[in-house]
Amino acid sequence: MASVFDGIDLAFVQAGNEEAEMVEKVLQGRGVPTQRFTMKKLHRRQLLLGPSTMVVGDLTAMNVACKMMNKTRSTPTCYPESIRRFLNRKLWYSTVRAVKSTFYEGNENICFVKPLEKEKAFTGFVYDCPSKEFLFGNCSLNTKVVCSQVVHWVTEYRVYVVHGQILGIHHYSGDPDIELDLDVIHDCVQMLEESKEATTGYGIDFGVLSSGETALVEWNDGCALGCYGLCPVLYTELLATRWSE
Repeated sequence: MASVFDGIDLAFVQAGNEEAEMVEKVLQGRGVPTQRFTMKKLHRRQLLLGPSTMVVGDLTAMNVACKMMNKTRSTPTCYPESIRRFLNRKLWYSTVRAVKSTFYEGNENICFVKPLEKEKAFTGFVYDCPSKEFLFGNCSLNTKVVCSQVVHWVTEYRVYVVHGQILGIHHYSGDPDIELDLDVIHDCVQMLEESKEATTGYGIDFGVLSSGETALVEWNDGCALGCYGLCPVLYTELLATRWSE
């Protein structure tokens, strides 16, 4: 029976990355040779990347590796158009300049803000006063951002999906005794798959709002994805499936 690992002759694993090193053990157990790398080696093009190699690392490493191999990633978006109905909160696009100006113009539009295109430009945060401007880091005022209405999450989970099939649902924040509405989860995943916006492997985060509603937190590409207790073998299969896409 064919395995997702069959076409991998060598896997480069980012040194010092705990989750990558967990994947390394699974790959070695499947007979896939591995070699550790640092970002310095990656930037210096010292890795012999090719069609039968796999790279395992954080999002920055994966973006660099994909660019070097001419692997195109779909435009990163945490909120696919087809499933925005599950957000249960307002969402809009803006720029760093526009978000900052709302307070100086006396229109205090408190919101959660995160980068739209440059995923690591800064970490998403609630912008509720000018004193938090430093959290934008060195971003240009023209940096595009996505803003959303501030809500209160009482619990949050990550749902791991490969080829439309849910591999596992794991809690990562809030009250673990509060459960998700699984009907909402399945409806959302099905709608995303039917829209063709989905990648072959991804994580999709859901939570329960203070109102009791189950809502979409955000979608995460499976090329570099945090593992919140998913079985290491399934986690590795998800990464390998997405890498081969």
